[in-house]
Amino acid sequence: MDLIRFNYKNNGEDAGAVTIHIDIDGLMLWQYVYKADDKKFEGNYRDKKPHVHALGMPSELELDSNEWEVRLINSSDDSRDYKIKIVWRQDGNDLFVWEKSDTLIPAEPAKRLTGSALLAGK
Repeated sequence: MDLIRFNYKNNGEDAGAVTIHIDIDGLMLWQYVYKADDKKFEGNYRDKKPHVHALGMPSELELDSNEWEVRLINSSDDSRDYKIKIVWRQDGNDLFVWEKSDTLIPAEPAKRLTGSALLAGK
């Protein structure tokens, strides 16, 4: 489990909402499910980019447990490289980046990747 630290204040002012930005490249077919304590986001290859979701304001996120699952499918007869990137942002700053990249080969046409994080203020 990763720890993602967000801010309550930004230059003496209340800090803004925490968002997630999800980007998946290289494959034609994919989908994701992202679950926070009180929210659930889903997306797939049919959705327009970027995939941005608001997790909430800092006062709502203390010790919020988040988990995600990304399902990848290689529907071709060739190997395909993929890259997954999830970025947590607040007030224009990256708080944390989760990245995975690899190759899906025809003998292994589907893959499921998962992750989890705990959000906490600093």
